[in-house]
Amino acid sequence: MTRPTALLTATMILFASFSANSAERDRTFGFGIHTASIHSINGTYTDGTAMRDAVGVGPGFGATVERWVGKHFRTGITASLAWMGFNEDMSYEDNDSPTFSIFALVFDSSYHFTNKRLRPFLSAGAGLYSWRITEDGQFGTPQRFEGEKLEKLSIGLKAGFGIEYNINDSLSLKFESAYNYILAKDSFLFGNEFTEQGILMFGIGVTYYLTTP
Repeated sequence: MTRPTALLTATMILFASFSANSAERDRTFGFGIHTASIHSINGTYTDGTAMRDAVGVGPGFGATVERWVGKHFRTGITASLAWMGFNEDMSYEDNDSPTFSIFALVFDSSYHFTNKRLRPFLSAGAGLYSWRITEDGQFGTPQRFEGEKLEKLSIGLKAGFGIEYNINDSLSLKFESAYNYILAKDSFLFGNEFTEQGILMFGIGVTYYLTTP
């Protein structure tokens, strides 16, 4: 178990110890955190090199503010940071760590098929994706293509599915798989070789809800 996953599990147990199940309550607002693994699954980096072949699996972290509309619909905004390191043969120098970094602000909505303890759901949304391909590290200097920095603020779309497990009225554990399609292509700045990017995320998180009787 990774350190972020262990921390989330411990947080879940701690909150659960403070409250027990009672009469069913309606959820209003929720506040959550998550950790994830990030995979590039489509898009190219250079001519003849797919991004998924250039980078490895990376970590992701985020925080969410949610609002429930009835018992089945949830809407919210998520701020997240993720990065994927390039493979060793893509480094310019031995001590370089080129990275594809993404900061996202995504608005999405979810439909939960039941309001029972175990709730499968579908989600969809759109947002802003600030990305850069660095020379060294997730916060490093952007690489350049013909003098232009490989960084941009792009719009993107998200679609996902998952399962939410209600520990009690106020606390939930979530598992979600989501696809993010980033409209990163810009032939004028980056040439035709760098295309739109597709990122797959597998995440686990905990959410604390404010409830009303």
